[in-house]
Amino acid sequence: MNREQPNLQTVAEMVGVSITTVHRALNDKGEISSATREKILEAAQKLNYRPNAAAQRLARRHNNLIGVITDILADPFQYGLQGIRCHAVMQKLHSLGYEPLL
Repeated sequence: MNREQPNLQTVAEMVGVSITTVHRALNDKGEISSATREKILEAAQKLNYRPNAAAQRLARRHNNLIGVITDILADPFQYGLQGIRCHAVMQKLHSLGYEPLL
């Protein structure tokens, strides 16, 4: 089953509210009744809604992407220790809140 990832509009349609109301509820901002907020949170959970990281980066006008340049993919026979180091660097960057791009 190939379904698209649910977005704010999907949640809004399920609850019968505006996209702005869903955004406010999910980000705990703005004046929304507790009943509406609860309906939105339940719908988001049922739909398995996950925020779109790319859209969030665009909205914030900055991102935590960091490029990692390596030649380990050029020669798979040399992967060994260099690959382990690259993996460790990627894990550390991720733990610091960065999204490494290889």
